[in-house]
Amino acid sequence: MTGLRSALERYLSMRQGLGYKYRDQASRLRDFVSFMEARKAKTVTTKLAVAWATLPPRTRTSIAEAERPARFPVLVPRDRPAAPWR
Repeated sequence: MTGLRSALERYLSMRQGLGYKYRDQASRLRDFVSFMEARKAKTVTTKLAVAWATLPPRTRTSIAEAERPARFPVLVPRDRPAAPWR
C-alpha cells in the first residue's frame, strides 16, 4: 500500500466514523489514487490533479459506477416497445 492509499484509507475511515456515507466519493477518490500510483507520484500536484480531472469521464469511471445501471430492474419488458414520449 502506498503512502497516498494509506492516507486515503485513514481519511475515509475517519469520515465514515463521523457518520459520512462516502459511497461514490470513496470510489472516485480511490480512482484518483490509482491514477496517481500509476504515475508513481508520492504527493498530489496540481498538474496531476488537473490531468485526472480532465480525463474523459469513461476513463476515470470506476467499475462500481460502470455497473450501477445493472442494479436497477428493467421497467419495460424488452419484448414490448416502450410508449412514445408525449
